[in-house]
Formats: sequence, structure tokens, C-alpha cells
Amino acid sequence: MARKLPLVFDDRASGPYDSAQSKSEVRVSLPVAVEKPRHGQEFQYDFFVSHSSKDADWVDFALLPALEADLRFKGCVADRDFVPGKRVIDNIIYSIENSYKTLLILTPNFVTSEWCKDETQQALMESLKSKTGRVIPIMLDKCDVPASVRTITYLDVSRDAIGSYDWLKLKKALEETPPTD
Repeated sequence: MARKLPLVFDDRASGPYDSAQSKSEVRVSLPVAVEKPRHGQEFQYDFFVSHSSKDADWVDFALLPALEADLRFKGCVADRDFVPGKRVIDNIIYSIENSYKTLLILTPNFVTSEWCKDETQQALMESLKSKTGRVIPIMLDKCDVPASVRTITYLDVSRDAIGSYDWLKLKKALEETPPTD
């Protein structure tokens, strides 16, 4: 869904625009807004996506449209949902604590990212604290799976494009209600 946004020009700003373009409009794709998460009594988000910024295209153009627009889950991603001015680690902690599940997008880039390591540890700690499986690893590109994640079954989409059966498995995992004690 694209919305028209007027271009705003400031005489003090320098740039490639001339006055003839000042009345034009630009189209900007905005993410689908899912108002309420499915697990809304306890959580602000249905899922948090932990991924390397180098893998953002797949997250932004494949994962989020499928989960948010098609399946109507409410997601949280750093680039869109982190609060500016807040320490990054505080944004990570808040986002993971307030998400029903955390998706780890496993790639060689993920494995070498310090931020992804921090997010993984935080997600695993939250999963242990709640005594429920709140981490869903997704193998996007073959890589050495971090030792802390090896005991968790992952969705392997590294061989081919993610298929309808994979989306159904991910949907089921995101919908799954943990057993009560």
C-alpha cells in the first residue's frame, strides 16, 4: 500500500531538487499496521525478528509482508520499532520481553554479528524464564548454528525459496499456545 506524501522543501537545504519539483509528490511504501497482536493480553507483539542488517531485504520484503500483511501477526523489527534515543540494548530487552516469540534469522551474517549474539542470549534467557519455547530459528542461509541454539528445531529455508508448507509451519509455531503448569 503506497501513500502519497508531499515533498517538503526548505530554502536553507541544499539538494538536487528545483522549484518545479516542489509541487510534486512522492510515493512511499508503508508497512501494514496490525493493530493488536494475537497474544495481546500478555504481549505487545506476536514476534520480534533478530537478524543481521545485511539480511534486511529478506526480512523487509519476504518475511514481514507474509507474516504481517498476509497472516496478520504483529511484528517488531529494530529498524522500524526501536525507540530513537533509547539505548540499543534497552530496546532489545524491551522488544524481546514484549514479544510472544523471537525469530532468529540464521545466516553467516547473523552468526558474526555482536548485536545478533546479544539478541539471541536475551531471547534464550526470556524463553528459560517463562519456561516456554519462545525462540524460533529460521535457517535462511547455511551457516554454523550457534551452540546455544543447536538444541532448538529450526525452520530450514536455505535450500530454496520459502514455500507454502514452511509458512504454514511458521504460522503454527507463532499461534501455538504454551502448555500451562
